[in-house]
Amino acid sequence: MKYDVLIWGGGLTGCLTAIHLANKGMSIAIIDKNKILSGASLHNAGGIYLQTQHQAGYLGSSESQFLELMVPLLQTSRAYWIELEELLATRLVTTCGGVIVATNQDEAKSLRLKNKRERNWGIETVYLEENELKDLLGPLESKAIAACHHPLEGFIQPQKLSLLVKEKLKSLKVTIFEDQGNILPFKRGEHFIGSSKKIFVTGKKLVSCLGAFSGPLLTEFGYQIAISQLPIQMIKTYPTSFKFPFFMRYVGGRLSVKQLPDDTMVIGGGWPAKFEPQSLSGAKIDINSIESNWSVACSIVPALA
Repeated sequence: MKYDVLIWGGGLTGCLTAIHLANKGMSIAIIDKNKILSGASLHNAGGIYLQTQHQAGYLGSSESQFLELMVPLLQTSRAYWIELEELLATRLVTTCGGVIVATNQDEAKSLRLKNKRERNWGIETVYLEENELKDLLGPLESKAIAACHHPLEGFIQPQKLSLLVKEKLKSLKVTIFEDQGNILPFKRGEHFIGSSKKIFVTGKKLVSCLGAFSGPLLTEFGYQIAISQLPIQMIKTYPTSFKFPFFMRYVGGRLSVKQLPDDTMVIGGGWPAKFEPQSLSGAKIDINSIESNWSVACSIVPALA
């Protein structure tokens, strides 16, 4: 089977690349070791971050210059999600506003420095003193004494997005080869070839969308790039009896908290799972991370307890 483009990796990046190229009239095949949209593209918090991390205020000159180069990506990321809404003809983005909170004066100082640097970069965050933060939070109790707020931060729902993307791929007649295992393509003449006991496909072009699994594929074509895998995990609660109107993060610990439309809470912040490369997903739940993540969340937002 011959295609204009072979896309190696069926995560969100691979699938949206396929949609983009198929819309230009190209014949596309996606090859994935498991099911498409089944890895990190499905199991993530879906946060839309428009602020820098709280450490930004303490960066040195060279680090600050590097981070400033990333600012245009932050500022345009939300626009790309809105564009995707138009492509898929549905609402994807929940705009609830985001806060990064501090619980002591040292943490508050880091937010003030961050806010000053962000304003110079054109990022429209607002530094909130304790009374201003309480007005924003309303009846929700928190131990926070200050925050940086960006009104356009929010999130998308990865599960909903994955279903819509699959429907779009089907409508565009993109060929999908799933459960192919760890086969690697090779080049013969002017074409790229993917071959296993299940398939034999060729493509004029090859696009690598393997994310953390890119190492072996890049090595096959002579590229040596150090890419490591670091699985992280989240907590999803049952529906709560209270409303949590913001996407919240915390200066003093790894924490992100948001509420979905069904009133369940998603709590994360980069807590590591156990890395098990022999398993299907490459990861296993780490109960210590869950306990620590939950402890930090409840210390900042007592209502979660």
